[in-house]
Amino acid sequence: MRTVYWHEKQIDIYEYADAERLIMQLSDLYAGDITVVCSKGNGRNRIEYYNYPCSFDIETTTIKPGELDYAGTDDDPPIAFPYLFQWNIYGHVIMVREYKHAMQIFSWISRYFRLAGNRRLVCFDHNLGYEHFFFQGLWDVEPERCFALDDHHPVTVVTRDGWMFRDSYKMTNMSLESLTKDWGKVWKKDKEIMDYSLLRTPYSVLDEQTYIYSALDVLSLSEAISGFLEARNESIWTNCPTSTSFIRKQLKQRIGVGVKKRSEEQKRYWKMLDKQHIDLKQYQLLQRLARGGNTHANRFYTGKILKDILHVDIVSSYPAQMVCYPEYPVGHWSAITPGSFMDTVELFEENGYCCIFDVVLMDPELKKGVTVPYISISKMVIIEGSGMSYTDNGRYIGGLKAIQLSLFGAEWDIIKRQYDFSDAIIIRGWYSRKGYLPDIIRNFILELYAKKTELKNVPGQEVEYALAKTYVNGVFGMAYTAPLRDQYELSEAGIVLKDPEDPEEFLEKYQKSISYFMPYVHGAATAMLGRVFLQRMIDAVGDDFIYCDTDSIFCLHPEANRPKIKALAEELKAYHRKCGLQLVYKDIKGREHELGDISEEPYVQEMRVWGAKKYATVEDGKLTCTIAGVPKKAGSKIIGNLSNFKIGLNFKGKDTGKNCLWYNPPPKFKLHDEQGREIEVHYNVAMLPCDYLLSISRDYQECLSIEGNFHWKFKDGDKNTINEEDL
Repeated sequence: MRTVYWHEKQIDIYEYADAERLIMQLSDLYAGDITVVCSKGNGRNRIEYYNYPCSFDIETTTIKPGELDYAGTDDDPPIAFPYLFQWNIYGHVIMVREYKHAMQIFSWISRYFRLAGNRRLVCFDHNLGYEHFFFQGLWDVEPERCFALDDHHPVTVVTRDGWMFRDSYKMTNMSLESLTKDWGKVWKKDKEIMDYSLLRTPYSVLDEQTYIYSALDVLSLSEAISGFLEARNESIWTNCPTSTSFIRKQLKQRIGVGVKKRSEEQKRYWKMLDKQHIDLKQYQLLQRLARGGNTHANRFYTGKILKDILHVDIVSSYPAQMVCYPEYPVGHWSAITPGSFMDTVELFEENGYCCIFDVVLMDPELKKGVTVPYISISKMVIIEGSGMSYTDNGRYIGGLKAIQLSLFGAEWDIIKRQYDFSDAIIIRGWYSRKGYLPDIIRNFILELYAKKTELKNVPGQEVEYALAKTYVNGVFGMAYTAPLRDQYELSEAGIVLKDPEDPEEFLEKYQKSISYFMPYVHGAATAMLGRVFLQRMIDAVGDDFIYCDTDSIFCLHPEANRPKIKALAEELKAYHRKCGLQLVYKDIKGREHELGDISEEPYVQEMRVWGAKKYATVEDGKLTCTIAGVPKKAGSKIIGNLSNFKIGLNFKGKDTGKNCLWYNPPPKFKLHDEQGREIEVHYNVAMLPCDYLLSISRDYQECLSIEGNFHWKFKDGDKNTINEEDL
């Protein structure tokens, strides 16, 4: 046994020679610490669970060709192998160094705790996909009891010898450091002290810090998971595999999923749900028109260092759409006659119907001066024309003879205001009576919003506030989950794609199952309504618009635009209050917070934008960056000031902590350390620092410097071109 100390707290680490005796003692000591769970009310499907949340982790080394005796070429991938395996079981840490010893630990625990298919030990792992890949083919899994999101991300893995592995990261959506900081009591994830560039093997002598760091990973995880689940009145065996599972469970209880005798309010909800059944063609149309939030930069200002900026956002935008807007389809769907002109859709919309449709636009061209083109090239089909003549960072400008779009009726007004076209013909479409979402859903959202507001800025309640905030937005996420998506299963060959079912049969079966409890179209409609209102904010500030992201905008000239935004906010409040529900709630200091209000964010002194999710701001003298794929803190430090934030800036992986991954099968050669001792290498995930180069696409470069009919100019008359020093 090895003993180490962390902040004067003793940690005993049981190594291989001591592990079997410890496991025997623990199995005797906690033999009765079992809860029996029956999935059927009549006592069938009885499974026993030990009550302690065990945890498991590994530490690995990645090597490139030329290191040790890996005689590959530069074209061969790096490979990885574990050099340390660690468990926490009932507060006791076990560590071993080799695969064969790790498999023996799993076997001993299964044997002495008498684990089996109906008696399980739940073991949490904060990146299960990583550890699972290293043990692919070694764990004897039960495929029918496992669940995976994709081919590298299992969420639950159950083995035939009684292990139930659960991914704590997917369940909490929190980093291990944040999770243990918020929910741990004694043990915390220590700051990153490991130097992963060091080459360690199962035979390397490890320093004390490595043992401390590795022990804390498993001790802190078990403790934090206990606190996390206790706060939600959940158990370690509860079927809540992802972070949205908890709010999904609450909502299902509210609307009466699986309940034989429902309340009148629940009956009204399910009556609406039945009316929203769709067939495969309607679903495929919804897939075509489905989009997220509107995130875009004004090409007129791209690359410029801008000063004196107003930043505003909508308070809980998606929940506000779901509570306050009578624009949702709630009736049966009926077909729109193919070949109809767009005045048919306009007439339906004016008379209280929600329309979804495919339309062909002839000779579409963006009108001059539009800052955020609405048509996404990823969501359109080229009917006639060669190539993409003009695009604005993924948005259509012009140059094609005919394109096909999939839209909601409420989006059509934006298309008309932004684009010129010679004709518009409907190919297919459907309409449904519009209305508010059922009160049972709206009141549920408002209860979550009220809870979030009550916790805002309350000392000591930061964790609960973050949780409440996640729940408020989670209702939208549940609605916007596509029912037809790839399904994965675990097998001895790893995670594989299931054979697809007939989509029409699957959709019909899905809509008759308890899995169907929110219409997919309501999620798509919520995102659409958010885009439509955001467009009103964009239009309100006109040429001063700089950047938008889902529910917020940045614009120039705060003094001139603040009154415009305020007027829009008042108009919005008046519209929202027609919904007949309480929208205003007070925080601990008595300040009112209205759902869907437009609020002003801290003043932005300077800003520079290079496209969607590629911008940096200066607030109160502090620079902060938002770049997809680059951590904020590390990225902001690398940039330093806005003059450095230009195309070609390299964010090195060693500075940002970002890594590239290689998923490798077992190698066909044997690997040895410097002394010739064999190192076991199975399936493995190699990991090396990954650089990020700030860049823009060639199409976007052409857009920013285009001539002729699309000759954009700034207000001061300068062409919107990028200076050489900015490249």
